[in-house]
Amino acid sequence: MYAINDIFVSPTGDDDAPGTLDRPFATIPRALEAARKGGEAVIHLRAGSYPPFELTDQDRDLTLQPHDQEEAVISGGRTITGWTWEDGVWAADAGDLDTRGLHVDGRRAERAGIEGFPGDATQTVTGYVTSEPLTWENPAGVEFVYRGVYPWTEARCPVAAVTAGGTEVVMAQPAFGWALDLYNSAWDGQTQSGPGLPTRIENDPSFLTEPGTFVLDRSRRRLLYRG
Repeated sequence: MYAINDIFVSPTGDDDAPGTLDRPFATIPRALEAARKGGEAVIHLRAGSYPPFELTDQDRDLTLQPHDQEEAVISGGRTITGWTWEDGVWAADAGDLDTRGLHVDGRRAERAGIEGFPGDATQTVTGYVTSEPLTWENPAGVEFVYRGVYPWTEARCPVAAVTAGGTEVVMAQPAFGWALDLYNSAWDGQTQSGPGLPTRIENDPSFLTEPGTFVLDRSRRRLLYRG
């Protein structure tokens, strides 16, 4: 037996339905609208995928849970179609998509990248200089990853441009300025100013060398995947 404040949602439901087990709503926002009319409520999600939604102060007494151990997924992802084979990789129009994640056939693809900074690099107030000219195809789409600047942390900062014949990296602001201010420490006789060198550099088409990796080419609004 289900209490009268139990509300059901299914991707195959109908928002004009009463929200019962036999006639569930189709969307979580519609279920929230019904639940907010009074009292405590439990929203049961039937198996399927649901887009993100917004909770308000009115929802403090609400519970959302899968129905009877069914697999309900709340995801901000979207399905990418129209893939074509181009120059050794799969490519598709990304539109206004801005993502660090891609799943292919149910498996998470790794964003293409390289470990560490090429050449002999040093940090500056605006980014980095390095002894090895960089040949990235789309520097403005590249992101630096800093793992363990503080224990158990992972920071990320985007690149704005590569100048001076490929030897100077200008980082995007205000993110890099914030990192310079934040990551300052002194420990066991050692001091650190700013985030230091990145531990990994990601998201340029030139990094797309390993199977199962992908890049979001922001200059062309394209997703590239090496299968």
